[in-house]
Amino acid sequence: MNCRIFLILIVFQFLLGCHSSHPIEKQKQFSIDSAKVLQYIREGNKIYATHSGIDAFAKSMCYYDSAWQIAQKTEDSFLLGVSLFAKGRAYDAWNNEPEMTIKCFEQAAQLYKNLPNRYDYYLYINELKAHAYEKKGDSVNAIHSLQFIYDELVNKSDSLKQIMNFIPQMATVSTDVKNYLFAEKVLNDLYQRAWIKNEPESYNYLDYYYLTMSRIEVYQHKKTNSPYLDSFENVYLQCKNLSDSTYYLSQLKELYGAVGNLEKKYFYAEEYEKIQTKYNSPNSIVSFQKSLNEIEKASMLNQMSIEKKRLYTQTAFLWILGSLLIIITSLGIFLYRRNKEIALKQDQLFSVNKELNHKNLQNELLNKELHHRVKNNLQMILSLIYMQERNIKTDEAKQNLQEIRLRIESIATLHRQLIDQESDWVDLKKYVSQMLHSVISLVGEGNNVITHLEIENFPIPTNISFPLGLILNELFTNSIKYASRHNGILELFLQIEKRNDDVYISYHDSGAAVEQLDVNSGLGLKIIQLLCSQINATIKQSSDNYFDYTFTIPYGS
Repeated sequence: MNCRIFLILIVFQFLLGCHSSHPIEKQKQFSIDSAKVLQYIREGNKIYATHSGIDAFAKSMCYYDSAWQIAQKTEDSFLLGVSLFAKGRAYDAWNNEPEMTIKCFEQAAQLYKNLPNRYDYYLYINELKAHAYEKKGDSVNAIHSLQFIYDELVNKSDSLKQIMNFIPQMATVSTDVKNYLFAEKVLNDLYQRAWIKNEPESYNYLDYYYLTMSRIEVYQHKKTNSPYLDSFENVYLQCKNLSDSTYYLSQLKELYGAVGNLEKKYFYAEEYEKIQTKYNSPNSIVSFQKSLNEIEKASMLNQMSIEKKRLYTQTAFLWILGSLLIIITSLGIFLYRRNKEIALKQDQLFSVNKELNHKNLQNELLNKELHHRVKNNLQMILSLIYMQERNIKTDEAKQNLQEIRLRIESIATLHRQLIDQESDWVDLKKYVSQMLHSVISLVGEGNNVITHLEIENFPIPTNISFPLGLILNELFTNSIKYASRHNGILELFLQIEKRNDDVYISYHDSGAAVEQLDVNSGLGLKIIQLLCSQINATIKQSSDNYFDYTFTIPYGS
């Protein structure tokens, strides 16, 4: 038996050595395949550049995947790199499978790294990978990738930097993860304003520059009037494709909310909801997912086809060897039957997985529809309260409506975070920061309120986070409304940490110690006491100052 196996191995080695195409024919086939790969990439780019929605990205992905399958046959690094880069862009545009985006870009970057005269593409793909990490929520790896590009370019010549037209988008990604200082550093050290321009075939770098500078001025420098924000708003008004319009609207509503222009914030929020519904229609999502499934199936069949052709070719050579014909034929039959059984099982498994994926997609769509309706209802309530608030003449009634609006805004902020992260656990630090920003924007003067947040990074379940958010909302509101200010400045101090099996919260402000105020028996304190009772929390109030509290909440309550 061992001699038989040894003989078979010798024959296979001999056949593989003999099986080589003529160099001229091989070069001719390579030229044909290369032309097909580049043609498919060009056709896909034409569709991708329209940015007309998920259907466009699905169609472009079909071309890119066809190019990639042909490139696999050539085993050429450049053709493999350019097709993987194109597939990564399509996944990135869909923005629903960041792991696939990162995988494509990582493989493409490794291929470009070893190619001559492709240094700019190598760095560009690393920038896109940083953007994919940001979309995934991995800010550490995003900044790490951007820092790598910065270190590579900071000491290079201006002539080399100028061809790196993706540098403004590096700054945009940095602001996406709220690292505004690094974004300014990138723009100041690596690029010049005169070099920036839009490139319809790839990205609108000038548009992203306006967005980046708007974020820096609004969030970092706390400016309420920014010419860059005006320029970015004009970019949206001139935008003609659905994908970019959706993104620009989402940024405009956040920026105008940050500068306190609530009228424009709610206007762009309503426009965003309209276009978001159209852009992410269930039919489009199902169609794109179906296209991806078909692409994966075609790729698997292509690999199987290649393997079968190799098997058939080797079998043909075996027939030439007369004395070994029986051994090779028996082995071929055995392999064929086993592969046939495996293929049958794979087909059955694929059918089951397809059905499960379909059911999962239906459940996801229903869940998204439910969240969408809740979100719309909260937004409608906020809009109705805001409309009523504008029609109220008395200050007391207007103040009461503002407090109601803040409580609903606190719930809406938590709901948006739960939707974004698709989890039952809450990023408490992010939630408190967003809620505090809303309270300061509505009730206080943002430039005269300084916050000191020491929030330990641990997950909070929703049964605690909703009541806790309302409690903190009442504390922030009472301090801003009633606490005395030294030199016109009010400081808020909040500490949240997990001690053993309890959540410990300490809150006070910089207002002077005062006697118990009338608000001690007001609605705000009653709400705090009711919510504390709901989550079994103990509350202690300083005897010297009304605005000094400590809370202890059982973590498993």
